[in-house]
Amino acid sequence: MHRFRRIFRVLNRLSVGSGEIGAPSYCRTMLIMRTKSTDTSRISSLFIPIPVKPEPEEGGAGIGKELTGNISKSELIKILNKFYTRPEVKQLCSENGLDSYLQHQAYMSFRRYCLECETLPVDLHILVSDILKGAGHITDVFPYFLRHAKQIFPHLDCMDDLKRISDLTSPPSWYPNARGMKRKIIFHAGPTNSGKTYRALERFMAAKSGVYCGPLKLLATEVYRKANERGTPCDLVTGEERKFAISEGSPSSHVSCTVEMTSVNTPYEVAVIDEIQLLRDPGRGWAWTRSFLGVMAEEIHVCGEAAAIDLISALALTCNEDVEVHTYERLTKLTVEDEAIGSFDNVKPGDCIVCFSKNDIYNVSRTLETQGCEVAVIYGGLPPGTKLAQAQKFNDPESTCKLLVATDAIGMGLNLSIKRVVFYSLIKPIMNEKGEKELDVISVSQALQIAGRAGRFNTQFDKGSVTTFKAEDLPILKNLLSQSPEEITKAGLHPTAEQIELYAYHLPNSTLSNLVVSCFEHFIQITLSEELLQSFGERSCWCYW
Repeated sequence: MHRFRRIFRVLNRLSVGSGEIGAPSYCRTMLIMRTKSTDTSRISSLFIPIPVKPEPEEGGAGIGKELTGNISKSELIKILNKFYTRPEVKQLCSENGLDSYLQHQAYMSFRRYCLECETLPVDLHILVSDILKGAGHITDVFPYFLRHAKQIFPHLDCMDDLKRISDLTSPPSWYPNARGMKRKIIFHAGPTNSGKTYRALERFMAAKSGVYCGPLKLLATEVYRKANERGTPCDLVTGEERKFAISEGSPSSHVSCTVEMTSVNTPYEVAVIDEIQLLRDPGRGWAWTRSFLGVMAEEIHVCGEAAAIDLISALALTCNEDVEVHTYERLTKLTVEDEAIGSFDNVKPGDCIVCFSKNDIYNVSRTLETQGCEVAVIYGGLPPGTKLAQAQKFNDPESTCKLLVATDAIGMGLNLSIKRVVFYSLIKPIMNEKGEKELDVISVSQALQIAGRAGRFNTQFDKGSVTTFKAEDLPILKNLLSQSPEEITKAGLHPTAEQIELYAYHLPNSTLSNLVVSCFEHFIQITLSEELLQSFGERSCWCYW
């Protein structure tokens, strides 16, 4: 079981794999409970039978033969074949959790077992002999067949337990410690550069204890550094490292962590959950849902787009909690330019060129460097320390580095002194509902988040602008920025480590991928409001990595 806990923690750190549930809008708070329909024959095919070798009974070898006579292999095969084709047997199999696939697999194993036995078990030998003599019924073999089926498919003995474990219809009940508290929830809603996260962090630093849950290691590191600089001892916890403000033996009362690493067993006075709109993310949304439902804090500050207000209010309602909403306006002016820059000759100090692939980052930064420009580079694959050093180099007014080339990571609230955001492209690789990568135009939310990083309050650039590199992209960008983000109606959901461990306990011979992708899907119940998105197996394909 410890094996699965370790693997589950590693997968959490990879920040991949989630399910999704439809969540109700604020005006539709009734949740519809429905059993998820699945292709049971496909799911059953993933249950692997455990080999059972015939073993002679001690002191009983040949007793059946002595009592009732010899049974030839050909006679035994006839009995078994008749047994397999009987309609009553198929009905009995169905009543005991054996579909057509499992029945066939169990029969093939049972047949092989009987034929390979030097002597059949005494009771089975006597029964077969009686059937051959017309003194018994063919269906009398079923108890022996079922006993063998349960040996090779142990899940048949714990079907009710497995169904109960995989019930995902009430996620709030997974966190009894949080449900035992009276939590105050404050939603700070606003666009980028509106001061919403600043207000929440001020409360975090003033509290006796607190946890900050951020979307990026770099952002968690920045909060960790700022808190300690201001005299609030704060530890750092990410999937890769843990740093202590004091010492390992004396953990601080404040913690800055990536959202996947949020503790749901530690009480805090204040919790800050940043970029709450990411709970809709197909890959990581489950971590925001878990943090919101499970964090043990007297006061929870969630920060993000107003598009998430109704969803958070509905989720809070399932916990018998209310949401207090604070709205914010942008603090600095943002202008959309009328012309694309068209050439690298037109870049200016304070420009951030945003790329959506590592190849583009490499090509753009190399081109600028060949023109004699010093460039800072930030992308997801860099170590946190390197990212922080690159950000500090770009932010330093005394530095000769005046240009930044970055991915959309800058849209996650990083403190960067950007004067103008330039979209090198508007096409981004995304993961579709089938788990396949495809190229698509960035969303309204992404465009607003990234563009809003220009002209940050209290920096050397109090006004910001945004444009594109290619002229043909500019009308598309203007259209995206003229819209409001679509209301969020779905949140990510993922089985807990405890649920996976219980599955492992009941099915000790199953692999992790078989547990999460196949077994769990076979029994899963889920809460719906509008539609079931995709199969749990498709959402959890990461288990095969």
